[in-house]
Amino acid sequence: PGQYFGERALLGAEVRQADVYAEGGRLVCYSLSRADFDALLGSRDEVWRYEVLSNVPLLYNLSERQLWQLAHCMGEARFKKGDVVFRQGDPGDAFYIVRDGGFKCVNELGVELARVGPGGCFGELALLRREPRAATVVALADSQVLSLSRDAFVSQLGNLATLRSMWRVEALRRVPLFRELPPATLSKLADCMAQVSVPAGHEIIRQGQEGDTFYVVEHGKLGVFVNNAQQPPPVYAGSPKPVMLYGPGQYFGELALLRKEPRAATVRALGASSLLVLERAEFASLLGPLLPRMAKEAEAYLSAGWRAGSAKEISMDEVHARAVLGAGGFGQVLLVEYRQAHYALKCVAKAFVQEQGLVAHIQREKETMYECRSPFLVQLHGTSQDDQTLYMMMEAVLGGELFTYLQGRSRPLDEAHARFYAASVVCGLSYLHDRELVYRDLKP
Repeated sequence: PGQYFGERALLGAEVRQADVYAEGGRLVCYSLSRADFDALLGSRDEVWRYEVLSNVPLLYNLSERQLWQLAHCMGEARFKKGDVVFRQGDPGDAFYIVRDGGFKCVNELGVELARVGPGGCFGELALLRREPRAATVVALADSQVLSLSRDAFVSQLGNLATLRSMWRVEALRRVPLFRELPPATLSKLADCMAQVSVPAGHEIIRQGQEGDTFYVVEHGKLGVFVNNAQQPPPVYAGSPKPVMLYGPGQYFGELALLRKEPRAATVRALGASSLLVLERAEFASLLGPLLPRMAKEAEAYLSAGWRAGSAKEISMDEVHARAVLGAGGFGQVLLVEYRQAHYALKCVAKAFVQEQGLVAHIQREKETMYECRSPFLVQLHGTSQDDQTLYMMMEAVLGGELFTYLQGRSRPLDEAHARFYAASVVCGLSYLHDRELVYRDLKP
């Protein structure tokens, strides 16, 4: 009871791979036809479109209804190997999602900047503004894409000012230094950010100069250059090679909002770029009472080496299993020792994740847990993976379930204890709700 078979029939007309017989007497089954499935959830193609759109960072804050609207109005296009989708400098008027095949993005010198395969997207900033394309996109093989024009986007969702604001808030939310701030405060910070356009070669910050500005890359690409007398920078095509790159949605200079220190590197535009900037004075005027607390968090930020949106990588060679805490269809949870501390290690089988279509779900779970830092929530300390398994190292909470504790008592909880447990739950939920997150599995 509770098991199922034939689920692939919902996705397409395939030949059955096995015979199924009823054994042991009368059998009662619930069935779902492909027609009913499509009527309830849409066709497989529409569901795929929705899933891909929901994973585009620029669209994270759109509602399910809005994403379905966009999924319904996407067009299709095919390109042969070597075809150019658009050239650098062309006006941006559409956004593309790769369905089959692949594409490469190259600059004016023919240098490959990135490759995009099935499920990937390019050109999304065309939904925000009509500006020249920053790169040329060429088909690597016979390929098919789904496209969404800027005009179709506007006709479905209206004014783009709201989307621009949401994109800024989402960019700020990824900065560890800001993750404790409620959405209302992040929105105010986003509204204070000014947009600045810079030409190729423009020096945004210079190593050694005192900084007082925080930057988010809206579009374009920036290079980071470090002048080290003991170790000269590598040279590429006659020019110093950047030690790292910044692209759309990435940020730098956040600590300049709290500390008067010289810049550790020079950042230069590698092409025409647009930046969002926030000055220390505006930051202080908005968050004055919070600055001492944020300064302390900055120290932890530096010592822990946090980076935006990603948990620390754990070394599995240093993980030692001590006990099994639980198991299920997804895998198991182990009590482990790691660097002289104990944690709960969630081990999730990659095959299970792929079979159940949970890749985006697992990614969102990791990002959400890492962004939430509250004593009333289980903390994610790090992640890792190998060929078969995904690992999530979490705080070990070994007190057991409240429900089990209540069942084992002969008398009800006294009022003080009941108030303590209720307040702990309310504090945890309040923290999530401040970040527009809903917890839907609450039980004792």
